[in-house]
Amino acid sequence: MQGVLTIIAGVQSDFTDATNLCGKLVAAGRIQECRIAGSPRGLSVILLPNTSDADRLEIANEFKALGYGVIEVP
Repeated sequence: MQGVLTIIAGVQSDFTDATNLCGKLVAAGRIQECRIAGSPRGLSVILLPNTSDADRLEIANEFKALGYGVIEVP
C-alpha cells in the first residue's frame, strides 16, 4: 500500500510553493503524484510504492521547510 502525505496550511497558507515542489518531486521520480485534498484542505502527495521511511521523512521535511504542515497517512 502506498503512503500519502497531506500538505496543509501552516505558516504558509498559499499552496503555490507546495504545488511547485510537487511538480519538481514528480519530475525527479521521488513521488507518484499530487492531488488536491478536500478535508483537510491542502494537497495529497501520493508516495511511490515502497518509499523508505527516510525518503518519506525527507519529502515531508521539504514541505515543512516551506512553511506547510504535514499529516502522514499510512
